[in-house]
Amino acid sequence: MDQHTDLIRQYISSLSPNEKKAYDIAKSHLESSFDVEKSIGFKVFKEKLASHSPSTTTTSPTSGS
Repeated sequence: MDQHTDLIRQYISSLSPNEKKAYDIAKSHLESSFDVEKSIGFKVFKEKLASHSPSTTTTSPTSGS
């Protein structure tokens, strides 16, 4: 599996029971027009992962006098 698919699976497994139920309903009712990647929850999930990733934080060295 690729990293993208793993990220989606990780997101779905992180959902609370109520969120999972809403996800399943949306998926079944919207069928092919549903895209988990465009959902607000998935976007927030990705942002949280990015903000906690050490590669995304940058620190600037301070100059000592």
